[in-house]
Amino acid sequence: MTLKNGEYRLDSNNLVKTTHGLSVNADPNAVAKFGGAYKIQSLPNGLKVIQRGQNLLHFEIVPQYAMTLEQYQSLLYQVVLVKI
Repeated sequence: MTLKNGEYRLDSNNLVKTTHGLSVNADPNAVAKFGGAYKIQSLPNGLKVIQRGQNLLHFEIVPQYAMTLEQYQSLLYQVVLVKI
């Protein structure tokens, strides 16, 4: 999984905040235009999934603790997805 600008927030120390991250959705119809639905099979230590916003099917994969952008991206590369 590759980050895009705007999918994360940095704190005053240039570390990725634990409050925002890569957007995912549990509704297959909502992600069809982005290449289809995938199930998260494995999430590495250092990342967690949080629900975001009024849409109860919208989630974000965020850092469990403040970390560098490079660390965050490295962990996202380790997420294992399975096409649904």
